Amino acid sequence: MRGWFDRDNTPTTERNLLDRAQEHAADVAAEHFPDLPVEAIAWEVSHRRQRSAGATKYDPATGEIAISLAWDAFE
Repeated sequence: MRGWFDRDNTPTTERNLLDRAQEHAADVAAEHFPDLPVEAIAWEVSHRRQRSAGATKYDPATGEIAISLAWDAFE
């Protein structure tokens, strides 16, 4: 893991941000939503999102969940 995070353990790359977010989602789901299929969530980083830190999209027809995190908001 060395080099993936800076001194205060903050993610320094998009992949590290997504990994951290996925780990946090898995922890929260395990405690509060044990039936949520966290491993099936699609994750991405957006460089265009400006009005929010992220967004979740859910397709009730397929059950697909996608989460987009804004890199600018993270920085």
